[in-house]
Amino acid sequence: MTTSATAPYESRPIESWGKMKEVRRNIMRDLWATKKRGDILYQGGYAAMVSLPAGLGNAGAFGWGPAMASIMRDPELARRCNEASEAAGLGSDCCVTLRVNFGSALVGIHNLARSGERLQPDFAWDVHQCEAQAKTAQYFAEYYKVPFFAIDIPILPLTHDLASGIKYVVLQMHDFIQWMEKITKREYKDELLVEAVKREWKTSILWSKLCELQKAVPAPMDYRLLNSLAALLVTSKHREGVPELMADLVAEDEVRVKDKVAAMPFERCRLLHEGQPPYYYPPLLKIPRDYGGTFIGGRMLFALHGAWELHEDFSWTVSKTPEELGLPIKDRDTALRALAELYLTYGRMFLQNLQFYKGDEAIQVARGWHADGVVFHLDRGCKGGAAGNVKNRTELQQAGIPTMCYEGSNADPRDLAENQVVDRIEAFLESLGLKKIITAKDGPDEKDD
Repeated sequence: MTTSATAPYESRPIESWGKMKEVRRNIMRDLWATKKRGDILYQGGYAAMVSLPAGLGNAGAFGWGPAMASIMRDPELARRCNEASEAAGLGSDCCVTLRVNFGSALVGIHNLARSGERLQPDFAWDVHQCEAQAKTAQYFAEYYKVPFFAIDIPILPLTHDLASGIKYVVLQMHDFIQWMEKITKREYKDELLVEAVKREWKTSILWSKLCELQKAVPAPMDYRLLNSLAALLVTSKHREGVPELMADLVAEDEVRVKDKVAAMPFERCRLLHEGQPPYYYPPLLKIPRDYGGTFIGGRMLFALHGAWELHEDFSWTVSKTPEELGLPIKDRDTALRALAELYLTYGRMFLQNLQFYKGDEAIQVARGWHADGVVFHLDRGCKGGAAGNVKNRTELQQAGIPTMCYEGSNADPRDLAENQVVDRIEAFLESLGLKKIITAKDGPDEKDD
């Protein structure tokens, strides 16, 4: 059944979106020019502590794979990459995003520039903050025949004294810097590290501010736009121009909130999406639009690149700056300490925070962002991200917050029954009392690229 309706909110494109795309294009151009500049190129640096190699100069990072967006636009290619990794020993228990990344090397596109040039990384490294992350970097090291280094992150609840954990991580970072100097035969410049860590912290705080603005009714952005922006931050939180871009987006969103400019002109229902979405199937995140609903974000998306303070009632607020927290960044020692604090204390996604408090936090996030319902992706390709989701769903329901689950995979099309999932989400929306609406105007739909 459908009903005709008049849009209650103004909706217009994000003015800073063009700048975001230009920053992203410049970063990719810079990556493929790494070797021509005579700079260092490495495999890894996925989402955490990405500023560590900055002391080597303008180093290039392959991260989770420069071909990832192209692969997700081509489900058949995504299948090929998954199958190649499986044949090499990376099974379904491994993170599917990293599995696709490694598979792209096995099918010959990972390090292939549009010019036809192939770039050889100088080393591989990563932070071991999920079961698959550093292991996949090790596979890359073996594939490219380059040295490998992993930084181990201890899993500690926030009730534990984190001082020993922070010291443990800082010592490893010192070892990593000495290792990079030895491997690359380059002098490591602490002043470059200091500036990069400052930018990584600033970007993380601004990401949290951008996500906090999603609490507004109507929400100024939707999940798809936030997720596109998050892709830029995976390897680039520390790069010049990124904090400035984030500051522009925050300033624009503050005006949108003040003027009640919405991501979608109809916002009768606000939904959280928990877990990574199926990147190869963008229509999923658009389904609520037909019912006047909007995916405004999710705990995992908000947490992935943010800096948050956790309170006794499990609510979140944007972290103070390092200086306000008594963590001035002025030399190698203070930079490494600030970086360890960012991910062990103020990062709400990984580490100890992935395993503890999720149920209580899920309730507070749903209430804090004024969600009318929560959709859980039981992601077969991200065991850590999906851990506890069934329990969280039960606790949300007991708190009176409607929920639903669907099964799939964020980067393996073989795991998603598209028609079945669409039917389930539409049934859930109808259970919330929503009907399909006929509109003459859709909301802004910046293309995900």
